[in-house]
Amino acid sequence: MISVSNIQTRQSENRRVTRCNISGAGLPEQLVFDGTTNRILPASPTRQDWIAVALIYPAMLRGQPLHIDGPVSPTLLFNLNNDIQALLQYFNPELSKVTVTAHPTSLKSAAQGTDTGTGFSAGVDSFATLATFTEPNTPPFYRLSSLSTFNVGAMGSVSASAPLYHRYSQRVRNFASQHQLNWNTLDSNLADFYFEASANFVRTSCLRNAAAALFFQDLHKCYLYSSSYPYPDTNKSHDELGYLESVLLPLLSTENITFPLAGAGLKRTEKISKVAQFRPAHKALDVCVAPARTRMSSVQINCSRCRKCTRTMLNLDILGNLSAFSDVFDIAFFHRNRSAIIKEYEIGALKGWPLDLDVIELMRRTEYEGRLTIPAQLELTAHKAKTILRRVIPLTA
Repeated sequence: MISVSNIQTRQSENRRVTRCNISGAGLPEQLVFDGTTNRILPASPTRQDWIAVALIYPAMLRGQPLHIDGPVSPTLLFNLNNDIQALLQYFNPELSKVTVTAHPTSLKSAAQGTDTGTGFSAGVDSFATLATFTEPNTPPFYRLSSLSTFNVGAMGSVSASAPLYHRYSQRVRNFASQHQLNWNTLDSNLADFYFEASANFVRTSCLRNAAAALFFQDLHKCYLYSSSYPYPDTNKSHDELGYLESVLLPLLSTENITFPLAGAGLKRTEKISKVAQFRPAHKALDVCVAPARTRMSSVQINCSRCRKCTRTMLNLDILGNLSAFSDVFDIAFFHRNRSAIIKEYEIGALKGWPLDLDVIELMRRTEYEGRLTIPAQLELTAHKAKTILRRVIPLTA
């Protein structure tokens, strides 16, 4: 059994640190969530929903029952013992059904949040959510009032993530303050509980980020989770939980907080088009997935070399908006290597990768089509794939 005990919270006006002991299954001995906000925090919450969501995947991966020596939302606890596990087993057949137990509690907690929040990575998804849910016609319940940055694995290993977390925490504080929004940051050792290859951040980001949002559920009534993929891509792959967010997120909601999926009605190219017209993004867009050391040493916000950087620059160039982002991308590098970059995404499209297909479809609908070198209808056989790969032009510095 994985047992969570000795749950202790230390709280000041705007900082909350919770530590709990973990026993069983070879996991780290302590789980820590350290959160800071610009508001005066309500009384320390008694619900431990965040722990249940944080540890359900490691428990199922080990086939060990999970017991939390504290109260968990009855709605969430019911879903954790039923449909959430059924969905996670569908996603990863290696997971085993386990029993999740916790202390009984009432349907409502004492503290009711008032904010509508979202994660702020400064990427395309989060800026598209920000642009959409701050428009004048946004209903009050969904109108964004808070931005969050969570260190739960996206910044690399726990031991190496501190400099990047400090940089990104300062970024969300500055951006939120400039735009009259509240902000939250959270540091954690949660990544140490997901050390298996089948539990890496890309595969499990939805659970990790939801756990972090639940840590602040006494501040939020609604947390808009920026979609990774549009609705037509739901269930297209088992590579990551992002393909199942539209099903999983409602099951993670509690009596106090709801998790709407934001932006899933838009393709990636449509999101980028929206972001291109959103002026706050022009000097702040950050899509880079290069290693932390590379990101920290880059002259600009983005390395402009990794796959997410080059694909975003290609999208922006097709739309005629790349020059507006000269403060965050190395545009000269893109123009020197445009042919090689196009070739890379043609190959990805032939392999059926959704985001690459999206950008190639956009090229076909615009004057950019003349730059394509692969016919529109081409079956990717092993021989043809090798031939195409040989023609890829190497990037130049």
